Amino acid sequence: MQLIKRNNHRIIKKFDAEVVLVSKIYLGSINHTLLSVELLKSRNIPVRKLIFSGEWNSEDMIKAKSELEILRVPFFDELSKESIRKFVRKFNF
Repeated sequence: MQLIKRNNHRIIKKFDAEVVLVSKIYLGSINHTLLSVELLKSRNIPVRKLIFSGEWNSEDMIKAKSELEILRVPFFDELSKESIRKFVRKFNF
């Protein structure tokens, strides 16, 4: 996960964009994710959704604190068109 760099928030605001925040599950990811959500909110940048990559069972805490919809996706060992197609078919996107 990458926090908003110094001037990226200006680009987001210029295009009136919403943010989809993507986080990989790792030690400290709860803190990093919540800090990122707070930073975006403090700059009046709407966060549309949180996406977590990997297996995890603590999303309820982040959902309660952030009040955002969360989507969990698997960690892809190999990211390819075919692996994405299989994932999309599995969840009927």
